[in-house]
Amino acid sequence: MSIKINKEISKAVQLLAETEETGNLYGYARLSTIKQDLTEQLMELEAFGVLQDNVFIENESSGDKSNRTELTKLLEYVTKGDTIVVYKLDRLGRSVSQVINTIEQLTKACIFLVVIESGIDTRKSKDDYEGVGTKVLLTVFDLLANLEGTYIQERTRPAIEQAKANGVKFGRKEVNKQLYRKAVIEFAEANGTKTVNEIIDAYGFDADGKSVLTEATFYRRLKEYRAEQNALNKK
Repeated sequence: MSIKINKEISKAVQLLAETEETGNLYGYARLSTIKQDLTEQLMELEAFGVLQDNVFIENESSGDKSNRTELTKLLEYVTKGDTIVVYKLDRLGRSVSQVINTIEQLTKACIFLVVIESGIDTRKSKDDYEGVGTKVLLTVFDLLANLEGTYIQERTRPAIEQAKANGVKFGRKEVNKQLYRKAVIEFAEANGTKTVNEIIDAYGFDADGKSVLTEATFYRRLKEYRAEQNALNKK
């Protein structure tokens, strides 16, 4: 994913670099649909110096996920030179486009942004627009390219958990134990004339091109078979 800073945003970055910081800190915390609480986010915001009364909290455990009421209130409340602090970049939206739009909105309004976990602090830009300022914003946009995986996980995990609760199994399908037993006996009776890999390859591959028998399971079944044979020989 490639994100370019256009001329309009570049100009906004320069204006941000020339903006005097007011010292007013405002925090934003958001719950996702994954089992989560706000403790970590709120602790990080407090440690950074954000007053509890200046934290806007979004509870998105249900309802319209595109409705970010508290963030909207915060964006309407802050003024030029203020700073918005979040723990993670993905708290600013539920998609890459939402995060991009939010950052662009903040930049154009000359609102500083701090992302604690990533070490992003656009307040550093005011002393050197061409150097630090540009690098900070470029870093932010580069981070956005890695967010899509986070959002996909956030959207799909509840469905996966529900499916598991309903008895749906994930991962590779279990191969018939009798097939393994047949392969193990074939290997044992070969008396060293066939290798494990040769036996596994002989049983073919599935639709995804993976071996029907796995080496790890084969050795486990082989160990069980040998233990069984040793027990019989002792009788």
